[in-house]
Amino acid sequence: MTRKSLAALPDADAVQLARWHRQHRGLNNFLPHAIRRMPLETQLALAKSPALTTAWIEREQSRCAASPLYFAENYGSVDPPKGAAIPFVLWPSQRELLEEIRDHDKLWILKARRLGLTWLVLHYGLWLISFDPENFGARVLVFCKNRGDAGKLLDRVKAIHDRLPPWLQKETGRDSVTALEIPDREAEIVALAATEGAARQETATLVVLDEFAFAKNGMARRIWTAIQPTIEGGGQLVGISTGNGTTGDGETFATVWEKALTGENGVVPLFLSWQARPDRTEEWREAQRADYLSDEDFLAEYPETPDDALAGEATVKVYSHAGLAAAIRHGEQLRSKLPDLLPQGYEWGIDWGDFQTFAVYALPLPGGGIYVVDEKVLAHTEPSAAASQIILHRPACHPELDPDGEPADPPRFSASRADSAPAGTNRTFKKVLDQIRREQPGRMPESHLRVPFSQFKEGGGEKKGVNTVGYLRMLVNAAEKVPEDWTETSDLTGTLAIDPRCETLIRQLRALERDPKTGKVKKPTMNPKDPMKGDHGPDSLVALAAPRAAEWTKTALSHRSAAEV
Repeated sequence: MTRKSLAALPDADAVQLARWHRQHRGLNNFLPHAIRRMPLETQLALAKSPALTTAWIEREQSRCAASPLYFAENYGSVDPPKGAAIPFVLWPSQRELLEEIRDHDKLWILKARRLGLTWLVLHYGLWLISFDPENFGARVLVFCKNRGDAGKLLDRVKAIHDRLPPWLQKETGRDSVTALEIPDREAEIVALAATEGAARQETATLVVLDEFAFAKNGMARRIWTAIQPTIEGGGQLVGISTGNGTTGDGETFATVWEKALTGENGVVPLFLSWQARPDRTEEWREAQRADYLSDEDFLAEYPETPDDALAGEATVKVYSHAGLAAAIRHGEQLRSKLPDLLPQGYEWGIDWGDFQTFAVYALPLPGGGIYVVDEKVLAHTEPSAAASQIILHRPACHPELDPDGEPADPPRFSASRADSAPAGTNRTFKKVLDQIRREQPGRMPESHLRVPFSQFKEGGGEKKGVNTVGYLRMLVNAAEKVPEDWTETSDLTGTLAIDPRCETLIRQLRALERDPKTGKVKKPTMNPKDPMKGDHGPDSLVALAAPRAAEWTKTALSHRSAAEV
């Protein structure tokens, strides 16, 4: 209601309505949105009838207790960058997110900047401790990147509470810079800096990790570990952050996000792009670009995709996550097309390692494409044993029965390729391969190709080499462009497809980064105790794809003749 409409009322009505408004204003004369948008005649009717007002208040209290969305939309408030507090008028994306928070125990939200999500979660936390009938004694923990931010967040919560009408406010306990207590509900909300020991032995109904990608990574890892007992005990988790790369401080947030995408950790991943605000346009977005020194930094702040959000000057993904997601989707769909592909025979790609040897099994797709159907990961296995296990492994996708219901023919292999180093390991592999070829004629490839990564991986060496990584990147990007409702194998010409069962390969592909200055792939951290770490999976794919990449770069003949054994 405007001052103009109030001034148009008869004096007696205006005085009565103004008096009624004073009964429902919170701190600094804040009038809730529930009243602001109420028709004037309804307000007058309530102002003239105490009994009707009492009934209305009871109804509003009941509605707020039943729904955090109703509470936030009708009685919430925010502090804009400039000026006095304003009602919290939720955008559609905020409404949808609040419903998601109610529906899921674990949420991990990757977002563009300035979407009002911190305000949204703080309203939800205040609702939990003040109204939620199912959570008497609720405890909300909000972790911030530093002590100063923790104090500011708690100030926000107190302001939201104090701006409520008196009949919605709760009696608060001791005045604290870190906590807001509601004694009659034995509930509290606590804001903590993301520091060592902050989460130790803490219990909570809800844990909020605010801008968690910007907490010092050592502390972020410790907090993530420390809150697991709380989460496993039934506590709710909401992690929120803009992207901060996938290394350094942003590593823990990005790792949880990656595992959420694969369904490994039971966390639901949600992404909100710059378009989640309805008042933003393409022209507005481009106008912001001039404020950033690099496109990666700009995209991290105003992302259109999760890959954009996780980009940054310190981390650039080698393979598009959207493209990889499409490749995995196509890989699952291709299972029904196996009879059409099997006559070409499986191909091996192998990467030898000191503590991990990795093999991928693939079927050719048209136009130089690749369908990775299975993986074999070996730990601390001596060369002859590794060779036997790789050669005799039956790809998981291979049918047990033929179309007539009879036992299917054993898998046939048409090509074998591996990293050229170490030479001794390849000689051992070839020896084992020759033996099995004699024992099982017609099933094994006639030769074994050694791929010198120095020339084949990223075009290195004295001579211009083959950029197999670039070739694979092209296949991944092509996969993203294929419609989800494709019907024929030919629709996947020149693409990469990966069966979802290749979990380790997928995870390692997603984790690969390149240096933004040199463009070279960074060597990832290796961990003998964690087979998920490292780049042996992607390198085995490099070995498998090398001949295709060589043809693509028109240098096939010279390189293949040098690599053949």
